Amino acid sequence: FRNAYACRVLDLDTLTLSDALVVNNQSIGVANTSHGFSGYDGILGLAPVGLTTNTVQDTNTVPTVPDNLASQGTIPSEIVGIGFAPTTTEPNSNGVMTFGGPGEGQFTGDVSYVGVTSKSPATKFWGIDMGVTYGSSNASILSSGSGIVDTGSKSSSVAHILLSESLFLP
Repeated sequence: FRNAYACRVLDLDTLTLSDALVVNNQSIGVANTSHGFSGYDGILGLAPVGLTTNTVQDTNTVPTVPDNLASQGTIPSEIVGIGFAPTTTEPNSNGVMTFGGPGEGQFTGDVSYVGVTSKSPATKFWGIDMGVTYGSSNASILSSGSGIVDTGSKSSSVAHILLSESLFLP
């Protein structure tokens, strides 16, 4: 949300995502002023807890929704599965978010997990180590690097990957 902002007050509340997904004492930023969020009811942040460091006065970090769901025993781990298909019209509710795992029926084959990177600045986000190839010949564009996995970008209809090697993929 590069050109958007919200002035907020932090409050604790019960967040109900579904009957089975209830988060007690969830920190919620209540926006009293905003710009650039037309058409949105709110934002559900899924970033690592470390990204909240020193964002609230007198608080080191703020537990996120996946963090609280896992610590309260609602989900087995802080995994969030996100599946969606490309779309050419808005609004289009063609996605699904699953807390605690990859989501049944949202993929074919086996799911492979990768660890988060230790390379800065991608360590601040859901950063991964990766290489980039192009086309059917698998021509190497970047043999190794690190980047972040981000589904919050409106500029892409698939998971947007931003490489910390000063290479950007739309």
